[in-house]
Amino acid sequence: MKNIDVLWFVEHISRELDVVCAATHYLKKDNHHTVEIIPFQHKDLALLSRLYNPKILVIPYCYSVYDSGISEIITKFREPIYFNLYWEQILYRANISYKAPHDLFAQKYVLHHAWSKKNADYFKRKYRIPGGHIFINGQPAYKLYEEPYSHLYPSKEALAKRYKLDPKRLWLFFPENFSWAFYSLNQLKQIIKFGQDEKAALEMRDYCQKVFSQVMKWFKEASYCPVEIILRPRPAIAKENFIKAVKETIGTLPSNLFITDELSVREWIMRADLVISSFSTSLIEASIAHKPIYMVVPEKIPEPLWTDWYKYIPKLMTRDDFLNVCCGRKIDYSGIKLGEWAKKEFMANGDPIINLASYMDGLLKKRRRPVLKLNSKIIRESYFSLPKQLLFYLFIRNLSGKLREIFSPHKQFVLDKYFESEVKRRMGIYKRILE
Repeated sequence: MKNIDVLWFVEHISRELDVVCAATHYLKKDNHHTVEIIPFQHKDLALLSRLYNPKILVIPYCYSVYDSGISEIITKFREPIYFNLYWEQILYRANISYKAPHDLFAQKYVLHHAWSKKNADYFKRKYRIPGGHIFINGQPAYKLYEEPYSHLYPSKEALAKRYKLDPKRLWLFFPENFSWAFYSLNQLKQIIKFGQDEKAALEMRDYCQKVFSQVMKWFKEASYCPVEIILRPRPAIAKENFIKAVKETIGTLPSNLFITDELSVREWIMRADLVISSFSTSLIEASIAHKPIYMVVPEKIPEPLWTDWYKYIPKLMTRDDFLNVCCGRKIDYSGIKLGEWAKKEFMANGDPIINLASYMDGLLKKRRRPVLKLNSKIIRESYFSLPKQLLFYLFIRNLSGKLREIFSPHKQFVLDKYFESEVKRRMGIYKRILE
């Protein structure tokens, strides 16, 4: 077994890996710490726990011991400090309580990364998280739009050549967020079982299905506009499934509609001429990058999907509104107000990536190490604090995992080849631009 300083789990490459690699560069270069970066969706935790003995274990989220992925990890790793990067902190109303620390484990035995003092105060007031367990920083991914990190993005000409797009046309980037439209009935049942309000879930699904249908029809009508529409589905939905849904709605895809799951949202935002979406937080990122932004709102946004930052964004409410923008006849730059709000809220404490590395360095040097020893009693108490209807489901899920461990032959732990190559590539880039 290898003793290491940090074992860092990455859930979504496009959302997290640049921040992870940049922070890892600082941890290694400035502090000489050992870091291993691992995909969250790995297949052999038992073997992983025999390979590495980390001091800090970084996870992408932690709401309770029963979270998918988390429940399996804590049974294998009892010794490290758990540090929750909490990658989703800008939430609409239906998700504020749903994506919050629910049990003893999440509230008392995990360190939490807060993007703002407001978020930290909410964690302390609402969920009784000790102040010493919260690191107030900022949104590290937002810093990637600024120097020195912004050097890593390919040019518009390079992207045009690679994807056969016209660099002289207006590039409209549409980071898709019709998430609820694509949940199956079984997925909805699971979401409701884990605490989401049933009425709100159905209302959000119906809204997203209606808006998806209308916006896809707008795309079809924009086929005559001198615009390249670049649509990127969310990582949670396979590109093939998304294209199938689009074709079922509008038939043949317009020649100027390019649907891709390649590259990150950031890489497309940096080279787009404008960014449009439904309620994606990518609009916040685009405003930080000083891009014109719009929110498509062909239907009234239901109360569960509402959040206050929407008020800063110009809206496209009709087909004509959308076509006027696509054809370049009317570009509104008032979305800059959203960027100003975001920088004030989430970028007020210097470089959040350097801060993140510095915080972990402090934990490793025991300057900021709270007592967070995990044991079976804590896990048991956390499980039995859950709603009764969940306990049987969790028992079956965990039993099936144990049976797989017993009856499946142990294989050498091999990182997904793409993940491994991306880590190596990006670490090389950050070494070049940060030294």
